[in-house]
Amino acid sequence: MTRTWNLFSSAPGLTRGTVFDFELDRSCCGSQPEESKYAFAFLVGGDYYSALLGAGRRRWFNPFIGWRTGVTGVERHVDFAAGVSVGLEILKTKGTAIDLRSGAIGLVGNPKGPHAAVLSSFNLSAAF
Repeated sequence: MTRTWNLFSSAPGLTRGTVFDFELDRSCCGSQPEESKYAFAFLVGGDYYSALLGAGRRRWFNPFIGWRTGVTGVERHVDFAAGVSVGLEILKTKGTAIDLRSGAIGLVGNPKGPHAAVLSSFNLSAAF
């Protein structure tokens, strides 16, 4: 007998949410490349709970995975971006969520060649 486990699915109740990331960053402190004064990122993606690990129903410690795609840029160099993220929802209540997230994004399309970025964040969300 073979048993198949669907760890991450888009079934109702497993979708954590659709994500829109908009960032505009200013360089400082001798950042590279030297001609860069700012960077931007416009990313869209989704996060999903694991069916095997509680489907996001727990109040504490819900793991999730996600994906992101979009464009990023430094000065006049724009890249297509695609990547994955993993995270842990530390606390979830009816009106508040606290989570940690980290991900890797591959960047292509820049005349300087393909490269990668690692993004990490600590998030506090509150309903209003």
